[in-house]
Amino acid sequence: MSVAHLARALLDEPRWVETRSMLLAEDAAVTGLTGDHRTFVARALSRPLVAVVGHPEALFLADAVAQAGADVTVLCADEYGARAERALPGWRRIGAQILAWPGGVPLPAAPPATEARLLEPDEVAALGHLPRALHRDLLAASADSLVAGAFSGGAPVSFCHAAALTETLWDIAVTTLDGYRRRGLATRAVQCLMAEMREDGWWPVWGAEDDNPASLAFARRLGFTDSGRLALFRKE
Repeated sequence: MSVAHLARALLDEPRWVETRSMLLAEDAAVTGLTGDHRTFVARALSRPLVAVVGHPEALFLADAVAQAGADVTVLCADEYGARAERALPGWRRIGAQILAWPGGVPLPAAPPATEARLLEPDEVAALGHLPRALHRDLLAASADSLVAGAFSGGAPVSFCHAAALTETLWDIAVTTLDGYRRRGLATRAVQCLMAEMREDGWWPVWGAEDDNPASLAFARRLGFTDSGRLALFRKE
């Protein structure tokens, strides 16, 4: 049975963007589902991520994380965090601030194409100057998402793509190569993709873990405002 219909049990709002994205893409195995569809565990099939909705029995969460692998991240809305924490003894709980673009505020214009532009999939494939793990991630992203690159010295060195996508929202993923940070390149990559995605009706969402204050500060400098809280869990 398709799991996409379960996304309708959750509002299309920033804090649910990753959970609803995996459901809408049918990239999830769901267990512990209650009759009202408001409690379940969703394990992503393509990456080590488990989402908890409501208050499922601990055994369903334990089974999902066992199948997801050692580097899995468990996420849930902050109000569900206490029960999830009890079901994950020995795991580290991390808070995360979810930010959204404020209503009524226009998105910034895209920078000049000489500074940042969309990259074609074959361009991403040819980026031999990237670390292997980043190159692999961008290749995977380019199969399903637009990828924007900001340039320095004629080569793209900062990259932005959609890590999750719902009917109206997309979750920003941005990475800048070592040696090129604090030069405004990430801002250009993000603004480039924000402008492009808005043309198709999508608004950006930003997630910043509490132990990454630089990410939170960057989001606020760009113009994002607080929208909700998540609880994340990772093995120590």
